[in-house]
Amino acid sequence: MGKDLSSWPQTDARKVKKDFAAWLLVTPDIDWQSKWDTPPDSIPYLNEASEVMVGEQLVILTFFANPGVNSEGNSIVACSLQVERPDGSMSIPKQEFDCLNGKLRGNPRNVRLSPAVIQFTAENSDLPGVWKVSVSLEDKTRDVILELKTYYRLLRQ
Repeated sequence: MGKDLSSWPQTDARKVKKDFAAWLLVTPDIDWQSKWDTPPDSIPYLNEASEVMVGEQLVILTFFANPGVNSEGNSIVACSLQVERPDGSMSIPKQEFDCLNGKLRGNPRNVRLSPAVIQFTAENSDLPGVWKVSVSLEDKTRDVILELKTYYRLLRQ
C-alpha cells in the first residue's frame, strides 16, 4: 500500500483513477485494528484471504487514498457496499454511507480506512460457495467512481 498510487496494481479489488485510489480487502487478521493503528509513516501488513472454513472469521476492509479537496479544504467520498451469498441472495443489501465528508486532515496521499468494517464469522447455517463483496467509492470533488469487487469461498470441513 505504498503512497505512490501509480504503482498500485489495477485489479477488481484495487483501482486508481484520476489519482484517487481504493482497495477492498478480505483478511483473516482479526487483529487488523492493532496492525492498522500505527503512525502514518509506517505501512501495516494485512494478510489476504480467499477462503474461510465454518467457525473461522474474516474481516472486510475498504481503504482509499488521495481524495479530491475543494476550495474550502473539504473532501466528500460517498461509499456503498453489499455482500451476496452463493445463491444470489443478499447477506448485506446495498448500503450507502459517507466514507469521508469534511476537512481533510493529514497528507491527502495517506491511506485511509472506510468506516464500513464488516466482520464475518462462518457458521454452519451459512451457504457454502463463493460470497461476493462489492464496494463503490465516489470522490465527489473529482467526480470519480471506483467500483471494487472481491470474493471469498466458504468451505465445509
